[in-house]
Amino acid sequence: MYKFIKNTTSKYLIIGVLIALSATAQSKEITLAFGQTPYDFQPALDAFSRQHNVTIVTPESTQDLKSELIKRSRKKRLPDIFIAPFDYTALPNLPLLTLDKSWFNSDMSQSALDLVQVEGGFSSVPLVAGNHLLLFYNKALVDQPAQSWQELEAQKSSMTSGQKLIAWAYNGMYMFIPFLSAFDALPIQNNELKLSGSGMIKALEFYWTLPDRGLAHPDCYISCISEGFGNGEIAYVIDGIWSYKRYSQELGNNLGVALLPNINNRPMQPYFSAHVLAVVDKADQDQALVKKLALHLQSYAVQRTLWHSSKALPTNGKLLNSIVSAGNANDAAIIAQLEGAIPMPNSPYMAVIWEAMSKGFNRYGADILNAKEASDLMQHLAQRTIDRQQTQ
Repeated sequence: MYKFIKNTTSKYLIIGVLIALSATAQSKEITLAFGQTPYDFQPALDAFSRQHNVTIVTPESTQDLKSELIKRSRKKRLPDIFIAPFDYTALPNLPLLTLDKSWFNSDMSQSALDLVQVEGGFSSVPLVAGNHLLLFYNKALVDQPAQSWQELEAQKSSMTSGQKLIAWAYNGMYMFIPFLSAFDALPIQNNELKLSGSGMIKALEFYWTLPDRGLAHPDCYISCISEGFGNGEIAYVIDGIWSYKRYSQELGNNLGVALLPNINNRPMQPYFSAHVLAVVDKADQDQALVKKLALHLQSYAVQRTLWHSSKALPTNGKLLNSIVSAGNANDAAIIAQLEGAIPMPNSPYMAVIWEAMSKGFNRYGADILNAKEASDLMQHLAQRTIDRQQTQ
């Protein structure tokens, strides 16, 4: 009888240990939030899950990731990590872990590191760079892409009836930024708000002459632009790198990419950003596992797949160099424009600034205000809202 009990007890003890070990093996979990993005990280996440026997849990309701992170922060229910545009790391009350160099692949490009550097370390891990504007053109309609707005205007005569020379989302403030750069009128300079002044005045005046010169079409919105460019009714479009894949599918070998045309010998410099992986500072987090995931997403193989699938510019310097050396003219233009781009300010007040700019911009365009009054209004509205938020 004792022998049976002893054997049975041993058997149950072994089974219990196996169950405990199995539960431990299956208990590895990372919670990850990411919103709508043109970059497909899912295959890389799935591969990591299989290799490390980890479940990557994505919380629901992440269509509006910014609002979701703010809401979860208030409830103290933030995920372990999130993948988002770099400016999301400046959202208020997000307890993010400051990272050291061990979180980064040795091939990480210096410009990507510079983007996320903060006092005492780094705010996040850059995964893909870009999000910048480019000049796309149809090679069937354009022999040589214009390098300046003067050259562009001279090409109007080559357009047939019903064709537009160039179009873009004219009323979008992100599209307005490269024009502001050519007049030294970026909204944040040396960490200070600068929406009023001679640069903004000149930029507004130049920009709003373009429709009258046949060089802009404010009433041609996103669908009009993409459809017109795809079917040969528009020769050039200013659009983001996120549209490259669609345009490539539509135009094939007729798709060309060039630098934005200069204005009075001054380059147009768009904003650029990066999609980053940010790590929430949580006591119950397996940071070693999260770090493995961060390094996996920086790897040459994963970054190469993202580049080929969606033209996501790698932050892996070795891969970036190999793309440049391959000699593809469109790829070279994409990277050259990125090198001349300006990091988008990582300010929690960017939403305020965009709104203030839009109000002054539209009132000038509607002849309600002159350019000076419009620029002064932008400055006043933005500063008033920022001051109010800082005292709350």
